[in-house]
Amino acid sequence: HHRAHAWSVVAEHRISKPAIAVIYDGTGLGDDGKIWGGEFFLVNPATGECKRIGHLREIVQPGGDSSAVHIKRMALAYLLQSFGSFDKIPKIPIIEQMSSLEIDAIVKIFERNRPPITTSVGRLFDAVASITSVVYENEFEAKAPMVFEAKACNLASDNLFSQKSYEFEICEDGNGLKTLDFARTIRDICDDVLMEKPVEIISARFHRTITEATAELIEYFCEKFDTDTVLLSGGVFQNRLLLEMMKKRLSSGIELKFPLRNPANDQGIALGQAYWASLFG
Repeated sequence: HHRAHAWSVVAEHRISKPAIAVIYDGTGLGDDGKIWGGEFFLVNPATGECKRIGHLREIVQPGGDSSAVHIKRMALAYLLQSFGSFDKIPKIPIIEQMSSLEIDAIVKIFERNRPPITTSVGRLFDAVASITSVVYENEFEAKAPMVFEAKACNLASDNLFSQKSYEFEICEDGNGLKTLDFARTIRDICDDVLMEKPVEIISARFHRTITEATAELIEYFCEKFDTDTVLLSGGVFQNRLLLEMMKKRLSSGIELKFPLRNPANDQGIALGQAYWASLFG
C-alpha cells in the first residue's frame, strides 16, 4: 500500500535515482501486520527496492477502524501514551466528553497493548483535533484534519508561517528504525488548551511541528543515503498547509517531488502498482 504511494510519485515524475519517500496517510496494512501511515522509505528505481527506514512511533488504535470515526478514542490513546497513565492526564475538555465506561475500556486496551497497532499520521491529526475540541467525530473521512487545518489558515499569512514548533523527539525502535515521537508535542498542546490559547495558534504550531520533525528526519536520511531527492505522498499531503510548509522548509538543496496530476490519496495507488509491475513484476 505505502510502497505503491511511493512508486506513484516515481512514475509521475520519472524518477531514476535513489530517493527518500515520505508517505503519510490514514490506514494501510504494513509488512508486520500493523496499520501503517507514517512511513519513510529508501526507494531505488533501478532495482525496484523500497526499504522501510523510519516511521511514526507506534500506538494502540482502540477499536480498530472505528477509531477513525470516533476520534476521541485515538485522542485518549495519545494522551495515555504521552502522560503515562490516566491519572496524570490534565482535565481538559475532551475528558468530559467521554463516558467512564468508554474511558475504562480504552485504558484497558492501552495497558494491554492490544492490536491493532498503528503508525498513522492521519490518526495523529484526528487525535490532536479532538484534544483541542475542534472535532470529536469524523462524520466523513478526514473531517477532523480538514477542519483543524482550516483553523490555522484563519491566521494572517505572516502570523501563520512564523509560528514555532512544539517539542518532539527522533528516536529508534527495537529494530533500529528511526521514529518520530510526538509525546512532548501532545503534552505541550494540553498546556496550551489549559491556558485557553486560540486553537488557530495551536493548529499552526502543530502543523509546524509535523513539518519540522519530518524535515529533520528527511535531512538525516538524505545525508546518510547520499541523495537529494525526496518524494511526498499519501492522503495527509492533501493538506495544503502542511505541503506548503514542507516546500518552504526544504527549499534549499533538496529536490522535492509530490503528486501533481495523480492523486496523493489512495486513488493514486494503482499507478504505483502498475508502474512497479511493468518494470519488475
